[in-house]
Order: sequence, then structure tokens, then C-alpha cells
Amino acid sequence: MELKNIKNFLFDLGGVIIDIDIPLTIKALQSKLPSTAQDTVSAFFQSDLHDRYERGYISSGEFREELRTLGLSGLTDEDIDALWNTLLLDIPRERVALLQSLAENHALYMLSNTNPIHFVEVERRLAENHSINGFKDIFTHLFLSYEMGMRKPEATIYQTVAQQASILPEETLFIDDMLVNIEAAAAVGYQVFHLENPSQLAQLIRYARS
Repeated sequence: MELKNIKNFLFDLGGVIIDIDIPLTIKALQSKLPSTAQDTVSAFFQSDLHDRYERGYISSGEFREELRTLGLSGLTDEDIDALWNTLLLDIPRERVALLQSLAENHALYMLSNTNPIHFVEVERRLAENHSINGFKDIFTHLFLSYEMGMRKPEATIYQTVAQQASILPEETLFIDDMLVNIEAAAAVGYQVFHLENPSQLAQLIRYARS
């Protein structure tokens, strides 16, 4: 690994800042849905519904209603949100401290494929467990797929980040847990790191700052 002249850090959210377990949400949905919907749920995170929601093409209310058509008709909004948020785990305290320390001397940005229900819940936990009002208290800017109308690994999303943040990709380290997203960012010119285990994060940042 060779990193040079890092001025900016661009972080993914799920699997990098907050721990996630996608199968937990799949199992939670399957437990409430009829057998006829099981195949749909098993591939839900590759579905058109999920894609449209993370691009911001549909609202949270429309997303819930489409889930109800699959067989969740008896559930309240709060019930559906609880099922949908099952995959969200912890934001470790040491990870938050690491970001805060890094932000003292570098510009930090977030680039996440996410949706309003998940993001609101993550920020609620950030406030409740770490007394931080929101990620905007740490990051220079948040680039969220549902606000941008595009998702990783599309080249345009990485180009848009560079343009809107007025940063150079070659001076920016992009950190993501998905290899396909890393490869796409590298093709646009970013320095990249594939985070296969969150425990690598502290060592990576120390190396990048040296």
C-alpha cells in the first residue's frame, strides 16, 4: 500500500463507521412475510424497490407501502422501520474518537448508499450514544445517495463528490468495505482502501497521516 499527499478522507458509512449485518434484516423481513415473498426478500438488497429508495426516487412512505404489498399490510410505520433497521449495529466509541481526531487537521467527507429511514436511525444513535448532534458535526459534507439521485459504484457519483466538494480525487483517500465501490473510485482517480475489517481503520489512518 502506498498513499501519498492525502489531504481529504472520504468515508463510506455502513461497514466502515457503523457496523452492519444485512442478513439480520433479511431474516427479520422473512419472519413476517408469507412464503410467496421469500424469494423476493432473499434478493431484496438487489431489488428495484431498494434501488429506487436509495436513489431518493420514492419517499419513505412509498417505500413502506410497497413493503406492505409484499405482505406487511398489518404492520405500522414504526413496526416496518424497526424491521428495516435490524441490520444496524454499533458505532464503536473508538471509531468516533478517531474521526473526531482526524477532522482536526483534514477535511472529512462521507459518501454512502443509504436511505432516510436508516440514516435518521444512525444519527439518532450517534446523538444518544455519543452526544453528537449529527455527522455534520464531524464531516465537512455528507454525500448521501438518496439526496444525490445516484449510487455507488456509478462513476458519476465519485465525480460529483469531487466537483461539489472542490477536491482532487488524487489527494483524497476513499475508504469503503465493498470492493466494487473501491474499484470504481480508483478508476476515477481516487486513492482507495478496501476496508475488509473495521479494525484496520486506525492503522490505515495513522499510515495515511504519516
